[in-house]
Amino acid sequence: MRDESRISPSTMAIGPNRLLVLLVLVVVIPAILPIVLQTYGGSQSAPDRVRRYESHLKEVVPGADRFVSVDGLYPHFRGLVGGGGPNGGAVVGYAFFTTDLGGRSRGYAGVMKILVGLDAAGTLTGVKAVEHHEPYGYRSIDLPSYRMQFPGKRVVEPFKVGGDIDAVTGATITVVAATSAIRVATRRMARELITRRATGPQ
Repeated sequence: MRDESRISPSTMAIGPNRLLVLLVLVVVIPAILPIVLQTYGGSQSAPDRVRRYESHLKEVVPGADRFVSVDGLYPHFRGLVGGGGPNGGAVVGYAFFTTDLGGRSRGYAGVMKILVGLDAAGTLTGVKAVEHHEPYGYRSIDLPSYRMQFPGKRVVEPFKVGGDIDAVTGATITVVAATSAIRVATRRMARELITRRATGPQ
């Protein structure tokens, strides 16, 4: 029979490695799981995703009368017009979140989630900051004066703050980060569309 009185405190203690694992299981995973599910689709269906962002989609792809959500390595929305059923019709543009396509430049308060519209010719049709925590976003990236600099721009243009994009005094970090995210994500999406056209139907 084992003598419980002879068990040392060190035997009963939880080691630092086990404590770290326990902390991850109990605290970290439950905290980040909703964020992961929201970002990468999770239980949210494609129609639900369209409904959630439909008003923003109409702003950045104004020529479309409906949208479908497309999963994969480059998640995006297709803007459609005409008949052919819910997913049929002609594609007039694409919309995508900068955070889904590598545009994760950090501002004052973290990564900004910006929705970008792009037509089939590689011209931007609109941008909209959908989620951010920037303290100066209300007088920079949220303003029409910032957003309206992008429609009509080609993906090959510089997208440089102080050059073809106006700087905003007191909100430089926010504007530079948002513009960088738009540039990176838009060029990546454009390359993907070019590749699709070269290899087969979209």
